[in-house]
Formats: sequence, C-alpha cells, structure tokens
Amino acid sequence: MADGEETGQLKEIFQKWDRDGSGDISVAELTRVLTKLNPQLDEAGCQKMFSQMDVNSDGSVQYGEFINWLTGKDGSYQGAKAAIMMDQKRAGGKGADAARKAKLRAKYAKLDKNGDGKLDFVEVYDFLQKRYPNMTLPDLRFLYNCADKSHDGILDFYELLDPWAAVLAEARVSGGHRKGEANENHGSMAIA
Repeated sequence: MADGEETGQLKEIFQKWDRDGSGDISVAELTRVLTKLNPQLDEAGCQKMFSQMDVNSDGSVQYGEFINWLTGKDGSYQGAKAAIMMDQKRAGGKGADAARKAKLRAKYAKLDKNGDGKLDFVEVYDFLQKRYPNMTLPDLRFLYNCADKSHDGILDFYELLDPWAAVLAEARVSGGHRKGEANENHGSMAIA
C-alpha cells in the first residue's frame, strides 16, 4: 500500500475524478479523465479499464477499488498508472527552473537521434523501457501518448518537459535510483 504522502495524493486524485462528489467514480467520470490524459484512448478502452477497476462489478469504482487498482503490482495498465501519477505530480509541482531546463534539453538532444528537434515513439522507446521495465509495449505507448499534448505523434521539448520534471521530483523525494531515474549524486538521468 502507499505511504502517508502518497495516500494523500491518491485521495486527492480520487476526489478530483469523482466530479459529482458521490464517493465513487462512474464510467463517465473515468472516461472524461482518461481521454483528457490520452485523447487517443477510445471509449471501449476506457470501459475495459473501468471493468478491471470495478472489482465488485457494481457499476462504480469506490475508493478502495481505485487504490487497489492504482497501486496494484499486477502488471496491467502500467502506462495509465504512471501517467496518472505524473499528471498529479505535474499539477501540484513547480515547473522546471532554467538550470534544470538546460540539463533536460541536453538529455532531450541525446534522445533525438535524427536531430530534427522532435521525438517520435521509436526515439524514446529505449528510455521508456529502461524507466519502466515491467511495462508492455501498449503501456509504453499509452504513456507516450499522454505526453503528446499536441496529438501529432511526436514530442517536442516542452511536451516532454513536464513528465521529466515529475520523474526527477519523484526521484528526489524517494531517494531511490532505479535504472533510468535521476541520480542526485551526478545530477543526471541514465539515458541509453
């Protein structure tokens, strides 16, 4: 289960998604949030995710079901789960300062293999696979699509800036360094 700070974040996410204040999340509320995160996700995909969350099949997702799904280690919907947490961190966090932006721009340039100033999925796949080794290809694609705010199939620097800032903030808070996370001793993110 989650620690105290994370539990507070999860409660805040749940309350934000429960637009009508009923104490549970309807399929319409879930669809609204998920398609805002990833406009390429269709209604059928949202319904499938909702069905997995609604363990007791009563037609709504209660807080306990939401927490169990979001923090579960079953391997399903890892891209969506990561996107949800990054969106929460981005909403509550501060933007990157100038020095951090410069470092992130250098990392962005390393990912930009063809030097066109844009990243397609192939260019960021290795990075995503290292950052999230247990995610499937569809989960990695979901996470990529969430960052693609212009919905053009490519990421410019500013589309990638917020998710990276959230990842770096998460690494600073957790103090842990998994492959692909920020390393505070060196101030860098491991990128292939």
